[in-house]
Amino acid sequence: MKKTIAAALALAFLTIAFSGCLMFPFKKEVGANTIVPEPESLEIKDFDSLAGDLLLPEDAYEAVPLFAPLFKNHGTRVAIGKAPEGMDFGEAEYSQTSLFSSMLALAHYGKGGGNGTVRAVVVDSYENTLRAGTLAWLLDAPILVYGKSTDEALWRLGAHKPENVMLIGGFREDQYSSGAGSAPVFRTGEEILNETLSVAAEKGVGLSYISVVNPCDEDEMESYYKDNMKSPFTPHLSCFGSMFAALRDGVTITVEPVPETIDKTIHAAADSMSAAGMTPTHLLMLGDSISLPFVYYWVPGYDGGNDPGVPLYGSVGQVPTDNVYGDLEELSPEYNQSEVDGTPIPETLLTVELANGRVIARDLGCLTDYFYRMACYNERLAATSGPAEPQPLMGEEWNNNAFAYHATRAEFGAPEEVEGWMMLLQEGKFNAEEGSAYGHLGAEGIGVAGGYLAEKFAAANFIIAGADHGCPEGNSVSISELLPMPPNINFQISCMTGQIDNHNDEWEVTKDASYTYAMLENGVATYIAAMRSTFGTTPPSLPNEEAHSGSSGEFSYFFFEELIGGDCTVGQALANAKARLTVDIPSDETVGHGNENVATVIKLEYELYGDPAFNPYEPCNEGTNYGS
Repeated sequence: MKKTIAAALALAFLTIAFSGCLMFPFKKEVGANTIVPEPESLEIKDFDSLAGDLLLPEDAYEAVPLFAPLFKNHGTRVAIGKAPEGMDFGEAEYSQTSLFSSMLALAHYGKGGGNGTVRAVVVDSYENTLRAGTLAWLLDAPILVYGKSTDEALWRLGAHKPENVMLIGGFREDQYSSGAGSAPVFRTGEEILNETLSVAAEKGVGLSYISVVNPCDEDEMESYYKDNMKSPFTPHLSCFGSMFAALRDGVTITVEPVPETIDKTIHAAADSMSAAGMTPTHLLMLGDSISLPFVYYWVPGYDGGNDPGVPLYGSVGQVPTDNVYGDLEELSPEYNQSEVDGTPIPETLLTVELANGRVIARDLGCLTDYFYRMACYNERLAATSGPAEPQPLMGEEWNNNAFAYHATRAEFGAPEEVEGWMMLLQEGKFNAEEGSAYGHLGAEGIGVAGGYLAEKFAAANFIIAGADHGCPEGNSVSISELLPMPPNINFQISCMTGQIDNHNDEWEVTKDASYTYAMLENGVATYIAAMRSTFGTTPPSLPNEEAHSGSSGEFSYFFFEELIGGDCTVGQALANAKARLTVDIPSDETVGHGNENVATVIKLEYELYGDPAFNPYEPCNEGTNYGS
């Protein structure tokens, strides 16, 4: 059960509607110029210990979004469950969110009546705490969850007048009022967002990032897709939604776990941002396939080349995608297309206007670790300048290194494709090492490739893992062989290495049998991988020589080329690579056995796991030396 007062407020509204009685919370007699009475005694105590960086117990997830204005404006950090390695947090006691919010506000914004902030945002629920995060940091105001301690906190903060307080949720119009007027009330998500955008415009702050969360991601949550119930699920990932929005200058929107509802809510938020003169550019889906379900489209099989009447193999089937959520051109006509029924995949869905990514985590401690992997990224760099002369072997500075390879678990490892990757990475000033020789050690009877390749993963920044047979548990490098890695960029081309769901699928993916969870737990900053089979998407190509086939390898080439040469975020790089893919595919349908389907599968099924607004270091210092 959520620890909020939303249900109590709803009951109170019904009570007054039918009985004429006063509703909770009762209006208090105050002075002509104040909205809260001076407390007879001070009951909020022992809050000095909350003034620093805090580690919360895992059941205190509702308190995490209270830190959005503190993190944004004062650099105060919060961790939950466990602290990231190498970072110090004081342990905080927690019993009830409302009292904790009052104590936290007094610890950071003032300790005596009239001293401290002149603004405060008062909310009535966990969901509205998430929604109010951006508004609070724009105002540099604490967030108070309404309860017995709220009036005392407002008095001691100095928020005595109607203009000092904003109410978010189901409050009365005169909840906090005086002879000078009443504190404004914003009840719906739309009202909260519009007020946030208005304040941002007034302050000259451009908001471009949309963080999407499901505030009801509870322990016993049911899946929208009934056959997906056993998929990996972590409750309360939503708690960091407004923290990511604070990190990236964005807003947090809340949704139900229904694909159509999610899509429409994102569209509406993007439209509101555009109407306010802001350009939405990035979309974070903070949740797994249970809390924020994918959209599924049916992809048919590939034609048989010169004999179109003979299929190369059967239908690919349902392919999960977040492309629908990132597309702003039109709403999707289908959200769970189970078979080809005459409605083709809309062409607009193959390109996205919102560079999107998805963040998942085994638990809230792992989520905390990932958040600070983004927030403190520059502190992790081994160097801040590129190598004087890039070398054909990787050096000691991980962020100046790149690694690419094919492995012999796949029968079609094309050396010319690896050569193209290597040329790109070397032009980008990386110490670029080619590791197919290691990959060949995975041949039957030898089987030691994984250990060698995992060591290279742990020493490199940009990684292209080429043609290889894969499954949700890994490929030539197994889950058990992965080593702790720096915050690098890892692009896995092989089948199903990005799968985290079980909808219409027989793999029975779990957290312990998921390459995606293992990659994120071992330190990657961005992990891009396929959520279904990539068979048929790997015809060799030489994009560096303008020889295109629309392959997955070419897709990875475009992605890294955008990063190296474009000074862009990982989300923008992937979106641009998707847009380039179809343009550069030849019209001859015999090449690659049906390039239209190849491009469709690639654009839909490759998922970016991580913060889409992450802009990584690379040796040419964000593209300034590329090609020179």
